[in-house]
Amino acid sequence: MNICVGNFLEGCNSIIKKYLYSTFQKATMDRNSNPSVKLLAEEQNLDLYKRIFDLLPAIVFIKGRNNELLKFNKAFEDFMRISQEDLMTKTTAELFPEAEKYAGDDMEVIETAKPKLNIIEEVIVPGDVAWLKTDKVPLTNEKGEIIGVLGVSYEITQQKTIQDKLAAAQEKLRRLNNELESRVKERTKELMRSNDELKRINTDLDNFIYIASHDLKSPIDNIEGFIHLLKDSLAGKTTEEEEEFLDRMTTSVNRFRKTIIELRRITSVQRHLEDNVEDTNLDTVLEDIKTEIYYLIENTGATINTSFQVPVVKYGIKNIKSILYNLITNAIKFRSPERNPVIKISTRETKEGVLLIVEDNGLGLTPEEKNKLFIMFKRLHDHVEGTGVGLYIVKRIVESTGGKIEVESEKGKSTTFKVLLKSKQ
Repeated sequence: MNICVGNFLEGCNSIIKKYLYSTFQKATMDRNSNPSVKLLAEEQNLDLYKRIFDLLPAIVFIKGRNNELLKFNKAFEDFMRISQEDLMTKTTAELFPEAEKYAGDDMEVIETAKPKLNIIEEVIVPGDVAWLKTDKVPLTNEKGEIIGVLGVSYEITQQKTIQDKLAAAQEKLRRLNNELESRVKERTKELMRSNDELKRINTDLDNFIYIASHDLKSPIDNIEGFIHLLKDSLAGKTTEEEEEFLDRMTTSVNRFRKTIIELRRITSVQRHLEDNVEDTNLDTVLEDIKTEIYYLIENTGATINTSFQVPVVKYGIKNIKSILYNLITNAIKFRSPERNPVIKISTRETKEGVLLIVEDNGLGLTPEEKNKLFIMFKRLHDHVEGTGVGLYIVKRIVESTGGKIEVESEKGKSTTFKVLLKSKQ
Protein backbone atom coordinates (compact mmCIF):
# COMPACT_ATOMS: atom_id res chain seq x y z
CA MET A 1 0.00 0.00 0.00
CA ASN A 2 2.77 2.45 0.94
CA ILE A 3 4.63 1.53 -2.30
CA CYS A 4 1.52 2.40 -4.33
CA VAL A 5 1.08 5.69 -2.47
CA GLY A 6 4.76 6.50 -2.96
CA ASN A 7 4.57 5.85 -6.70
CA PHE A 8 1.44 7.94 -7.01
CA LEU A 9 2.98 10.83 -5.06
CA GLU A 10 6.16 10.60 -7.11
CA GLY A 11 4.09 10.84 -10.30
CA CYS A 12 2.12 13.79 -8.92
CA ASN A 13 5.37 15.47 -7.87
CA SER A 14 6.79 15.12 -11.38
CA ILE A 15 3.66 16.46 -13.04
CA ILE A 16 3.39 19.36 -10.64
CA LYS A 17 7.06 20.29 -11.06
CA LYS A 18 6.58 20.44 -14.81
CA TYR A 19 3.35 22.32 -14.35
CA LEU A 20 4.96 24.89 -12.07
CA TYR A 21 8.03 25.16 -14.29
CA SER A 22 5.86 25.73 -17.38
CA THR A 23 3.87 28.36 -15.51
CA PHE A 24 7.09 30.11 -14.56
CA GLN A 25 8.40 29.94 -18.12
CA LYS A 26 5.18 31.35 -19.51
CA ALA A 27 5.20 34.20 -17.04
CA THR A 28 8.81 35.04 -17.98
CA MET A 29 8.04 35.02 -21.68
CA ASP A 30 4.97 37.15 -21.14
CA ARG A 31 7.08 39.75 -19.35
CA ASN A 32 9.67 39.74 -22.17
CA SER A 33 6.90 39.95 -24.79
CA ASN A 34 8.51 37.27 -26.91
CA PRO A 35 5.82 35.89 -29.24
CA SER A 36 7.77 32.93 -30.55
CA VAL A 37 6.99 29.37 -31.55
CA LYS A 38 8.62 28.25 -28.31
CA LEU A 39 6.06 30.23 -26.32
CA LEU A 40 3.26 28.48 -28.13
CA ALA A 41 4.79 25.10 -27.33
CA GLU A 42 5.18 26.02 -23.67
CA GLU A 43 1.55 27.14 -23.55
CA GLN A 44 0.50 23.80 -24.99
CA ASN A 45 2.60 21.98 -22.37
CA LEU A 46 1.14 24.13 -19.64
CA ASP A 47 -2.38 23.35 -20.77
CA LEU A 48 -1.59 19.64 -20.91
CA TYR A 49 -0.13 19.57 -17.40
CA LYS A 50 -3.05 21.64 -16.09
CA ARG A 51 -5.56 19.20 -17.56
CA ILE A 52 -3.69 16.23 -16.13
CA PHE A 53 -3.48 17.99 -12.78
CA ASP A 54 -7.23 18.58 -12.75
CA LEU A 55 -8.04 15.07 -13.94
CA LEU A 56 -6.27 13.47 -10.98
CA PRO A 57 -8.99 11.65 -8.94
CA ALA A 58 -7.40 12.60 -5.65
CA ILE A 59 -7.61 15.97 -3.95
CA VAL A 60 -4.24 17.57 -4.69
CA PHE A 61 -2.91 20.87 -3.34
CA ILE A 62 0.40 22.69 -3.02
CA LYS A 63 1.33 24.96 -0.14
CA GLY A 64 4.38 27.19 0.13
CA ARG A 65 6.90 27.39 2.92
CA ASN A 66 4.78 30.08 4.60
CA ASN A 67 1.66 27.89 4.61
CA GLU A 68 0.11 29.79 1.69
CA LEU A 69 -2.06 27.90 -0.79
CA LEU A 70 -0.25 27.99 -4.16
CA LYS A 71 -1.98 25.53 -6.42
CA PHE A 72 -4.80 22.98 -6.29
CA ASN A 73 -6.68 20.79 -8.73
CA LYS A 74 -10.34 20.66 -9.68
CA ALA A 75 -11.06 17.90 -7.08
CA PHE A 76 -9.81 20.25 -4.33
CA GLU A 77 -12.04 23.07 -5.59
CA ASP A 78 -15.09 20.77 -5.75
CA PHE A 79 -14.40 19.42 -2.26
CA MET A 80 -14.07 22.89 -0.70
CA ARG A 81 -17.26 24.14 -2.45
CA ILE A 82 -15.62 27.54 -2.89
CA SER A 83 -14.78 29.26 -6.15
CA GLN A 84 -11.22 29.33 -7.42
CA GLU A 85 -11.03 33.10 -6.94
CA ASP A 86 -12.04 32.87 -3.26
CA LEU A 87 -9.62 30.03 -2.68
CA MET A 88 -6.74 32.08 -4.06
CA THR A 89 -7.62 35.28 -2.18
CA LYS A 90 -8.36 33.81 1.27
CA THR A 91 -5.70 32.80 3.76
CA THR A 92 -5.50 29.22 4.97
CA ALA A 93 -6.67 30.43 8.39
CA GLU A 94 -9.84 31.73 6.74
CA LEU A 95 -10.32 28.53 4.78
CA PHE A 96 -9.56 26.03 7.53
CA PRO A 97 -10.44 26.41 11.25
CA GLU A 98 -7.70 23.86 11.98
CA ALA A 99 -5.13 25.70 9.86
CA GLU A 100 -2.62 25.91 12.71
CA LYS A 101 -2.52 22.13 13.03
CA TYR A 102 -2.16 21.68 9.28
CA ALA A 103 0.68 24.23 9.28
CA GLY A 104 2.43 22.16 11.93
CA ASP A 105 2.27 19.07 9.71
CA ASP A 106 3.55 21.11 6.74
CA MET A 107 6.53 22.49 8.65
CA GLU A 108 7.42 18.99 9.88
CA VAL A 109 7.55 17.77 6.26
CA ILE A 110 9.59 20.80 5.12
CA GLU A 111 12.05 20.72 8.01
CA THR A 112 12.63 16.93 8.01
CA ALA A 113 12.37 16.57 4.23
CA LYS A 114 10.40 13.36 4.95
CA PRO A 115 6.85 12.46 3.92
CA LYS A 116 4.07 12.27 6.47
CA LEU A 117 1.54 9.64 5.45
CA ASN A 118 -1.91 8.47 6.50
CA ILE A 119 -2.97 11.64 8.29
CA ILE A 120 -6.61 11.15 9.30
CA GLU A 121 -8.26 14.54 9.80
CA GLU A 122 -11.69 16.06 10.13
CA VAL A 123 -12.25 19.01 7.78
CA ILE A 124 -15.04 21.56 8.04
CA VAL A 125 -16.34 22.66 4.66
CA PRO A 126 -19.29 24.94 3.97
CA GLY A 127 -22.43 23.22 5.20
CA ASP A 128 -20.75 19.96 6.10
CA VAL A 129 -18.02 18.08 7.90
CA ALA A 130 -15.84 15.59 6.05
CA TRP A 131 -13.02 13.20 6.83
CA LEU A 132 -9.82 12.98 4.78
CA LYS A 133 -6.83 10.68 4.66
CA THR A 134 -3.92 12.84 3.59
CA ASP A 135 -0.35 12.16 2.54
CA LYS A 136 2.12 15.07 2.52
CA VAL A 137 5.52 15.03 0.85
CA PRO A 138 8.18 17.72 0.40
CA LEU A 139 7.97 19.51 -2.99
CA THR A 140 11.32 20.42 -4.57
CA ASN A 141 12.36 22.63 -7.49
CA GLU A 142 14.72 21.78 -10.31
CA LYS A 143 17.68 22.36 -7.98
CA GLY A 144 16.34 19.97 -5.36
CA GLU A 145 15.43 22.75 -2.95
CA ILE A 146 12.30 22.30 -0.86
CA ILE A 147 9.85 24.98 -1.93
CA GLY A 148 6.74 23.72 -0.25
CA VAL A 149 4.49 20.75 0.46
CA LEU A 150 2.55 18.55 -1.93
CA GLY A 151 -0.61 17.16 -0.37
CA VAL A 152 -2.76 14.34 -1.73
CA SER A 153 -6.04 13.60 0.06
CA TYR A 154 -8.79 11.05 -0.29
CA GLU A 155 -12.22 11.59 1.20
CA ILE A 156 -13.05 8.76 3.60
CA THR A 157 -16.21 10.20 5.15
CA GLN A 158 -18.31 7.18 4.17
CA GLN A 159 -15.69 4.70 5.41
CA LYS A 160 -15.27 6.71 8.62
CA THR A 161 -19.04 6.73 9.17
CA ILE A 162 -19.14 2.96 8.69
CA GLN A 163 -16.16 2.52 11.02
CA ASP A 164 -17.79 4.70 13.66
CA LYS A 165 -21.04 2.76 13.38
CA LEU A 166 -19.13 -0.50 13.57
CA ALA A 167 -17.17 0.75 16.59
CA ALA A 168 -20.43 1.88 18.24
CA ALA A 169 -22.00 -1.50 17.50
CA GLN A 170 -18.95 -3.29 18.90
CA GLU A 171 -19.05 -1.13 22.01
CA LYS A 172 -22.75 -1.85 22.42
CA LEU A 173 -22.07 -5.56 21.93
CA ARG A 174 -19.26 -5.37 24.50
CA ARG A 175 -21.59 -3.71 27.00
CA LEU A 176 -24.31 -6.29 26.30
CA ASN A 177 -21.78 -9.11 26.72
CA ASN A 178 -20.59 -7.62 29.99
CA GLU A 179 -24.19 -7.20 31.14
CA LEU A 180 -25.02 -10.77 30.10
CA GLU A 181 -21.90 -12.08 31.80
CA SER A 182 -22.84 -10.17 34.93
CA ARG A 183 -26.36 -11.60 34.83
CA VAL A 184 -25.02 -15.11 34.27
CA LYS A 185 -22.67 -14.74 37.24
CA GLU A 186 -25.48 -13.43 39.41
CA ARG A 187 -27.81 -16.18 38.23
CA THR A 188 -25.09 -18.76 38.88
CA LYS A 189 -24.69 -17.42 42.40
CA GLU A 190 -28.46 -17.65 42.92
CA LEU A 191 -28.49 -21.22 41.61
CA MET A 192 -25.58 -22.12 43.86
CA ARG A 193 -27.37 -20.58 46.83
CA SER A 194 -30.56 -22.44 45.89
CA ASN A 195 -28.59 -25.64 45.40
CA ASP A 196 -26.91 -25.24 48.78
CA GLU A 197 -30.28 -24.57 50.36
CA LEU A 198 -31.77 -27.63 48.65
CA LYS A 199 -28.86 -29.76 49.84
CA ARG A 200 -29.37 -28.46 53.36
CA ILE A 201 -33.10 -29.23 53.19
CA ASN A 202 -32.40 -32.72 51.83
CA THR A 203 -29.85 -33.32 54.55
CA ASP A 204 -32.30 -32.12 57.19
CA LEU A 205 -35.00 -34.33 55.68
CA ASP A 206 -32.69 -37.36 55.61
CA ASN A 207 -31.69 -36.71 59.19
CA PHE A 208 -35.33 -36.35 60.21
CA ILE A 209 -36.29 -39.60 58.48
CA TYR A 210 -33.32 -41.39 60.00
CA ILE A 211 -34.06 -40.08 63.50
CA ALA A 212 -37.83 -40.64 63.16
CA SER A 213 -37.38 -44.20 61.91
CA HIS A 214 -34.93 -44.88 64.72
CA ASP A 215 -37.20 -43.38 67.38
CA LEU A 216 -40.26 -45.21 66.03
CA LYS A 217 -38.56 -48.57 66.22
CA SER A 218 -38.97 -48.93 70.00
CA PRO A 219 -42.69 -48.00 70.08
CA ILE A 220 -43.35 -50.44 67.21
CA ASP A 221 -41.49 -53.19 69.10
CA ASN A 222 -43.58 -52.39 72.17
CA ILE A 223 -46.85 -52.49 70.23
CA GLU A 224 -45.85 -55.79 68.66
CA GLY A 225 -44.94 -57.15 72.09
CA PHE A 226 -48.27 -56.03 73.57
CA ILE A 227 -50.15 -57.72 70.71
CA HIS A 228 -48.29 -61.00 71.30
CA LEU A 229 -48.91 -60.66 75.04
CA LEU A 230 -52.58 -59.98 74.41
CA LYS A 231 -52.83 -63.01 72.11
CA ASP A 232 -51.18 -65.25 74.70
CA SER A 233 -53.35 -63.98 77.54
CA LEU A 234 -56.54 -64.37 75.48
CA ALA A 235 -55.66 -67.74 73.99
CA GLY A 236 -58.78 -69.85 73.78
CA LYS A 237 -60.98 -66.99 75.03
CA THR A 238 -61.49 -65.00 71.82
CA THR A 239 -64.05 -65.32 69.11
CA GLU A 240 -63.12 -65.89 65.47
CA GLU A 241 -63.84 -62.23 64.70
CA GLU A 242 -61.57 -61.09 67.57
CA GLU A 243 -58.80 -63.42 66.32
CA GLU A 244 -59.09 -61.85 62.86
CA PHE A 245 -58.91 -58.39 64.42
CA LEU A 246 -55.70 -59.30 66.29
CA ASP A 247 -54.18 -60.74 63.09
CA ARG A 248 -54.95 -57.51 61.26
CA MET A 249 -53.23 -55.56 64.01
CA THR A 250 -50.14 -57.77 63.66
CA THR A 251 -50.15 -57.33 59.86
CA SER A 252 -50.43 -53.55 60.22
CA VAL A 253 -47.55 -53.45 62.69
CA ASN A 254 -45.40 -55.56 60.35
CA ARG A 255 -46.16 -53.25 57.44
CA PHE A 256 -45.33 -50.23 59.59
CA ARG A 257 -42.03 -51.87 60.55
CA LYS A 258 -41.18 -52.57 56.90
CA THR A 259 -42.02 -48.99 55.95
CA ILE A 260 -39.62 -47.72 58.59
CA ILE A 261 -36.94 -50.09 57.31
CA GLU A 262 -37.48 -48.85 53.74
CA LEU A 263 -37.29 -45.23 54.89
CA ARG A 264 -33.93 -46.01 56.41
CA ARG A 265 -32.93 -47.67 53.14
CA ILE A 266 -33.84 -44.49 51.23
CA THR A 267 -31.75 -42.29 53.52
CA SER A 268 -28.90 -44.78 53.23
CA VAL A 269 -29.10 -44.63 49.43
CA GLN A 270 -29.17 -40.83 49.55
CA ARG A 271 -25.98 -40.83 51.61
CA HIS A 272 -24.27 -43.12 49.09
CA LEU A 273 -25.34 -41.33 45.89
CA GLU A 274 -21.84 -39.86 45.76
CA ASP A 275 -20.33 -43.36 45.90
CA ASN A 276 -16.74 -43.48 44.66
CA VAL A 277 -16.50 -44.29 40.95
CA GLU A 278 -14.32 -47.29 40.24
CA ASP A 279 -13.91 -50.13 37.75
CA THR A 280 -16.67 -52.52 38.84
CA ASN A 281 -16.82 -56.10 37.59
CA LEU A 282 -20.47 -56.99 36.97
CA ASP A 283 -19.90 -60.75 37.27
CA THR A 284 -18.44 -60.26 40.74
CA VAL A 285 -21.35 -58.05 41.82
CA LEU A 286 -23.86 -60.53 40.42
CA GLU A 287 -22.28 -63.45 42.29
CA ASP A 288 -22.55 -61.47 45.55
CA ILE A 289 -26.25 -60.87 44.89
CA LYS A 290 -26.88 -64.53 44.05
CA THR A 291 -25.31 -65.52 47.35
CA GLU A 292 -27.53 -63.09 49.27
CA ILE A 293 -30.76 -64.29 47.62
CA TYR A 294 -29.72 -67.96 47.27
CA TYR A 295 -32.87 -69.37 48.92
CA LEU A 296 -35.15 -67.06 46.92
CA ILE A 297 -33.60 -68.33 43.69
CA GLU A 298 -33.76 -72.00 44.79
CA ASN A 299 -37.34 -71.82 46.07
CA THR A 300 -38.66 -70.21 42.89
CA GLY A 301 -36.53 -72.13 40.37
CA ALA A 302 -35.26 -68.86 38.94
CA THR A 303 -32.62 -68.81 36.20
CA ILE A 304 -30.31 -65.85 35.66
CA ASN A 305 -28.54 -65.64 32.27
CA THR A 306 -25.92 -62.99 31.47
CA SER A 307 -24.36 -61.55 28.32
CA PHE A 308 -21.98 -58.74 29.23
CA GLN A 309 -20.45 -57.05 26.18
CA VAL A 310 -19.16 -54.56 28.75
CA PRO A 311 -18.16 -56.71 31.76
CA VAL A 312 -16.54 -53.87 33.70
CA VAL A 313 -18.22 -50.50 34.23
CA LYS A 314 -17.02 -47.29 35.86
CA TYR A 315 -19.64 -46.93 38.60
CA GLY A 316 -19.98 -46.89 42.37
CA ILE A 317 -19.95 -50.52 43.47
CA LYS A 318 -22.65 -50.00 46.14
CA ASN A 319 -24.90 -48.23 43.65
CA ILE A 320 -24.58 -50.77 40.83
CA LYS A 321 -25.21 -53.54 43.34
CA SER A 322 -28.34 -51.79 44.57
CA ILE A 323 -29.60 -51.38 40.99
CA LEU A 324 -29.07 -55.04 40.07
CA TYR A 325 -30.35 -56.33 43.44
CA ASN A 326 -33.64 -54.46 43.17
CA LEU A 327 -34.24 -55.32 39.49
CA ILE A 328 -33.46 -59.03 40.00
CA THR A 329 -35.53 -59.45 43.19
CA ASN A 330 -38.32 -57.46 41.57
CA ALA A 331 -38.32 -59.85 38.59
CA ILE A 332 -38.46 -62.90 40.89
CA LYS A 333 -41.18 -61.46 43.16
CA PHE A 334 -43.47 -60.60 40.25
CA ARG A 335 -43.00 -63.89 38.43
CA SER A 336 -45.78 -65.58 36.52
CA PRO A 337 -47.44 -68.53 38.33
CA GLU A 338 -47.45 -70.35 34.98
CA ARG A 339 -43.65 -70.62 34.55
CA ASN A 340 -40.35 -70.45 36.36
CA PRO A 341 -38.73 -67.02 36.26
CA VAL A 342 -36.00 -66.50 33.66
CA ILE A 343 -33.97 -63.31 33.97
CA LYS A 344 -31.65 -62.13 31.18
CA ILE A 345 -29.04 -59.51 32.07
CA SER A 346 -26.88 -57.89 29.40
CA THR A 347 -24.79 -54.79 28.72
CA ARG A 348 -23.64 -53.00 25.59
CA GLU A 349 -21.77 -49.81 24.76
CA THR A 350 -23.68 -46.82 23.35
CA LYS A 351 -22.74 -43.24 22.43
CA GLU A 352 -24.26 -42.00 25.69
CA GLY A 353 -22.81 -44.62 28.01
CA VAL A 354 -23.19 -48.27 29.02
CA LEU A 355 -26.70 -49.69 28.59
CA LEU A 356 -27.70 -52.26 31.22
CA ILE A 357 -30.71 -54.43 30.20
CA VAL A 358 -32.65 -56.63 32.61
CA GLU A 359 -35.42 -58.69 31.02
CA ASP A 360 -37.83 -61.12 32.72
CA ASN A 361 -40.72 -63.37 31.73
CA GLY A 362 -42.98 -62.36 34.59
CA LEU A 363 -46.42 -60.83 34.98
CA GLY A 364 -45.79 -57.79 32.79
CA LEU A 365 -47.42 -54.38 33.10
CA THR A 366 -50.22 -52.38 31.55
CA PRO A 367 -49.48 -48.85 30.26
CA GLU A 368 -51.28 -47.43 33.33
CA GLU A 369 -49.14 -49.52 35.67
CA LYS A 370 -45.94 -48.44 33.89
CA ASN A 371 -46.74 -44.80 34.66
CA LYS A 372 -46.91 -45.58 38.39
CA LEU A 373 -43.91 -47.89 38.50
CA PHE A 374 -41.33 -45.55 40.04
CA ILE A 375 -43.56 -43.78 42.57
CA MET A 376 -42.33 -44.24 46.13
CA PHE A 377 -44.48 -46.60 48.26
CA LYS A 378 -46.68 -47.37 45.24
CA ARG A 379 -47.45 -51.12 45.12
CA LEU A 380 -48.98 -52.58 41.95
CA HIS A 381 -49.61 -56.11 43.25
CA ASP A 382 -51.04 -56.84 46.70
CA HIS A 383 -50.37 -60.58 46.53
CA VAL A 384 -46.61 -59.97 46.81
CA GLU A 385 -44.92 -58.60 49.90
CA GLY A 386 -43.17 -55.29 49.48
CA THR A 387 -43.29 -51.56 50.15
CA GLY A 388 -42.93 -50.07 46.65
CA VAL A 389 -39.54 -48.51 47.36
CA GLY A 390 -37.09 -50.66 45.36
CA LEU A 391 -37.67 -49.22 41.89
CA TYR A 392 -37.87 -45.69 43.32
CA ILE A 393 -34.38 -46.23 44.75
CA VAL A 394 -33.10 -47.55 41.39
CA LYS A 395 -34.42 -44.51 39.53
CA ARG A 396 -32.97 -42.17 42.15
CA ILE A 397 -29.49 -43.74 41.87
CA VAL A 398 -29.48 -43.81 38.06
CA GLU A 399 -30.65 -40.21 37.60
CA SER A 400 -28.28 -38.85 40.26
CA THR A 401 -25.36 -39.52 37.87
CA GLY A 402 -27.12 -38.22 34.73
CA GLY A 403 -28.38 -41.60 33.53
CA LYS A 404 -31.91 -42.70 32.81
CA ILE A 405 -34.13 -45.76 33.17
CA GLU A 406 -36.85 -46.90 30.77
CA VAL A 407 -39.25 -49.82 30.89
CA GLU A 408 -40.88 -51.86 28.15
CA SER A 409 -43.55 -54.37 29.08
CA GLU A 410 -46.34 -56.57 27.75
CA LYS A 411 -49.00 -57.65 30.18
CA GLY A 412 -48.79 -61.35 30.98
CA LYS A 413 -45.54 -61.90 29.04
CA SER A 414 -42.47 -59.91 30.03
CA THR A 415 -40.89 -56.73 31.32
CA THR A 416 -37.58 -55.17 30.20
CA PHE A 417 -35.72 -52.47 32.10
CA LYS A 418 -33.15 -50.45 30.13
CA VAL A 419 -30.75 -48.55 32.36
CA LEU A 420 -28.30 -46.04 30.90
CA LEU A 421 -25.32 -45.96 33.25
CA LYS A 422 -23.35 -42.74 33.49
CA SER A 423 -20.71 -42.08 36.07
CA LYS A 424 -19.69 -38.74 37.58
CA GLN A 425 -15.98 -38.40 36.92
